[in-house]
Amino acid sequence: CRDLTDIAIKAIATSCRYLSSFMMESCGLVTERSLTMLGEGCPLLRELDLTD
Repeated sequence: CRDLTDIAIKAIATSCRYLSSFMMESCGLVTERSLTMLGEGCPLLRELDLTD
């Protein structure tokens, strides 16, 4: 997921409201803003893997 960006995360956060688990391993282009978007857009999110 090296090419995943905030723009892609925004699309996920706005269209996957029932997302409960998400793996974002080695996503160097993703910023803190993405985490906020996921938290606000995916209220059922319980597991977020940010392993590098």
